[in-house]
Amino acid sequence: MSTLRCCKILNTAAGVIRFPSLCFLLVLGWIQFVPSEAARPPNVVFILAEDFGWADLACFGHPYARTPNIDKLAKEGARFMNFHITGKTCAPSRTGFMTSRHPASFPNYMPDWTFQGVPTVTELLKGADYTTGHIGKWHMGHDDEPTDGVYGIDYVRKVGPARRNSEGKDFDVFTEAIKFIENNSNNSPFYLNVWTHIAHSPVDPHSDLVEEFDDVLGDDIIDRRKFSKNMQPIIDLALDFGGNLNTNMRNYLADVWSLDKQTGRLLQKLDDLGLRENTIVVFTADQGAAPPISGQSNPQNMLGYAGGFRGGK
Repeated sequence: MSTLRCCKILNTAAGVIRFPSLCFLLVLGWIQFVPSEAARPPNVVFILAEDFGWADLACFGHPYARTPNIDKLAKEGARFMNFHITGKTCAPSRTGFMTSRHPASFPNYMPDWTFQGVPTVTELLKGADYTTGHIGKWHMGHDDEPTDGVYGIDYVRKVGPARRNSEGKDFDVFTEAIKFIENNSNNSPFYLNVWTHIAHSPVDPHSDLVEEFDDVLGDDIIDRRKFSKNMQPIIDLALDFGGNLNTNMRNYLADVWSLDKQTGRLLQKLDDLGLRENTIVVFTADQGAAPPISGQSNPQNMLGYAGGFRGGK
């Protein structure tokens, strides 16, 4: 069976979200039609970035981003280009991804009241003899303190950001995710949520990561004309908080680059374990980039890029 490695970034324009339903059909439909002689149904790894701009990747048009691993994922797999979020906070997209339901169809706010009996993708896969896991950010109820077994998830580890880590603030998330993959590589098929913290505020990467962009220096290096007209007010707002465009942009690019590095580490582990040909990998984000606002730590670094879209978080 060949691998379907998918790369998808949610548009930040208003509209109807269709990707959760597509994700359900993709995963469950693939499993339904696995030939009976196949060794086992495909594994699924679902990487969800946070507060990520639609065009924060090189393959989606960022003029300065360095994201070779995710770009390769997009090149070798399928890109979904025309889907939209249902809200500007974390919960709506996460609700859709887990339940295939529009968040407005729930009578109560999901992080406070959970999914209120609506089946989740993890419960359905658990019923199909999958081992299920969730690593990273949660924000899906149960007082934000989930335990193993909730929503049909066998293994739940809420992992926070690793502040000032030289490998990036999602290093711990991916380390735990890789452990899960290693522990389940020879067992039943697995489904794993890897829900990251990049590029949520604060964007304050380690200096070792920023050094990757040492060539992005000097007042004549960053050409803001390479960004869409919708990005210009965001740049102006960031500069109002201090610093200069080159320094601020380097910090944001370094944060995104660290996420790409960790994604590459996970993909390499799948290859090393011989799981590439039977694993679906999806990369997407929960909503658009957060703008620079008062009260954030280092708001001058909040330079997520929405490309041609006007929206953001």
